[in-house]
Amino acid sequence: MHVYIEHRVSYAGETPGLIVAWYTGDRSLWSVIKDKELNVEIEETKLQIGDSLFIPEEYLITKEPLPEWIVKRNLQRQAAAADNSRPSNIEVSTIEEFFLLNQESQDEDFHKKRDQILENLIE
Repeated sequence: MHVYIEHRVSYAGETPGLIVAWYTGDRSLWSVIKDKELNVEIEETKLQIGDSLFIPEEYLITKEPLPEWIVKRNLQRQAAAADNSRPSNIEVSTIEEFFLLNQESQDEDFHKKRDQILENLIE
């Protein structure tokens, strides 16, 4: 039996991919997580404020809630992509390594670096 954390959508513009990227460091895990019994009703393009997404704890790199600024930045990047001026993203494996090596850190510099890396992860 899986143990899940619940993410409740709080901001317009949240997507399953963004939510999964935040909690796991790997956006592609959405293809695995969407098939879990608790997420079968989730439609990628129709998330509403108050909807819940359940993420198995085995995939987590953070339990911190998705911050609003990440959602806003994601929306900005989507707009930039529509204009063909989208900034390049860093490799997901780099993000995973960064989190795994530093997940227990309480250092303020770590949190700034993490936020910068996550900002580059979002699309």
